[in-house]
Amino acid sequence: MKLKIGDKISWISAAGNLTGTIYNIVLDLNAAQKTIPWIDIKIQDRLTGVRLCATDSYLKMMHVQPLGV
Repeated sequence: MKLKIGDKISWISAAGNLTGTIYNIVLDLNAAQKTIPWIDIKIQDRLTGVRLCATDSYLKMMHVQPLGV
């Protein structure tokens, strides 16, 4: 899945079905000390944001979907 800064997405989490806008994409280490992509998202109608792992398998597991496509 090709995502870029400014894309609006939705995903399913323990907090329910959330929507937000990607404001940053970075390469950083995971718990296994492997460099992987991460996306920072400003959640709609909330003061806080979230960072999601941006590997294909994780995005599929979280049911990440671009909005407005």
